[in-house]
Amino acid sequence: MANKSSKSESPSKSVEQRLARLEQKSKGVSQRAYATRLRAVYTQLTSAAKDPTPALALHRAGARTPLFQLECLGRLHRATIDDDAFLPVHQAFKALEDLLGAVDFADAMVKRLGAANTDSELGAYFVGRRAEACFQFERHLAIAKWLPEGDEIPDALDALLELLEECDWPGAKREKKAVAEYFADCAEGMHEKLSAGEYNFAELEAGVHEVRRKVRWLSILPAALDGLIVRPANQKIDAELAPYCTDAVVRSPFNDFPMRESVPDPIVVDSPAFLALSWLIAELGSIKDRGQTSDAVSSAARDLGDGPKAATSRARKVLGDAPLSHEEIAAKVEPMVARFVELGVLERLAKSAKKI
Repeated sequence: MANKSSKSESPSKSVEQRLARLEQKSKGVSQRAYATRLRAVYTQLTSAAKDPTPALALHRAGARTPLFQLECLGRLHRATIDDDAFLPVHQAFKALEDLLGAVDFADAMVKRLGAANTDSELGAYFVGRRAEACFQFERHLAIAKWLPEGDEIPDALDALLELLEECDWPGAKREKKAVAEYFADCAEGMHEKLSAGEYNFAELEAGVHEVRRKVRWLSILPAALDGLIVRPANQKIDAELAPYCTDAVVRSPFNDFPMRESVPDPIVVDSPAFLALSWLIAELGSIKDRGQTSDAVSSAARDLGDGPKAATSRARKVLGDAPLSHEEIAAKVEPMVARFVELGVLERLAKSAKKI
């Protein structure tokens, strides 16, 4: 049985004590990484439970960031420790992040249409979509028992803490080797798939978005592991990758993974290759967002009774430019990805991770 808090002990104190113990017993980085992010999520959940709209409260508190990183840790430990044991961790945070992502998208559409102030009917449509996304997320929070109630730790958090407390964690050296191999395998696997042309970039979800999701994990993993993977800031940027290592990319806090005293012997990745990959992730994200926005507005217009041509015209008026077709998206993405395959960006990242 999980360790439920007593009547004399507040849930927040009990959670903090268990997280502190998890950190104290940490053999490597992983236990501390979980504790840091679970502490952030629990704080956000506790605050959101008092809000009239918990879903929007979590969205505006930036809860997607720790949820992404916890999902990333679950994926990692399924592959490197125990697939069956960490499957619930991966699935729990994936479900939360997916549902919060729907809230995020709908809220962004409400703000976009509100700023345009050109189509009140479409604006009202997306207000309704946001309300539905919030309802679905809050329903999941209640069913899965994530929100704090009374004198008890939320059941979902309690179960996850118990799993983490009972896990036979590897020591620092074994952890480093496993993470390096996992990172390299992910990078090499994606290089092979992209080289073989396995993705159809005329498909927004299964093509562009899926590739971005896959390569983005290589960027999230260092952020989730608090110093186990570092990017040396002083590595010279070679001419081939210099166009992708822009000031914006280099200065981004999302790409800042310095050495930490707590991890004296980290995995050092190829800095120019990592920065170039970050550029690709951002570009794919921008194209994906524009395509999704075009699709969403056109679909909404059709739901409201417009024919295909009228829906396209309405989307153009609202968005201020021509909706981006899937064929246009493919024409932008295919040569971009082909060039990254040619440059061997993912191969370079894999090779650097193996140097441990």
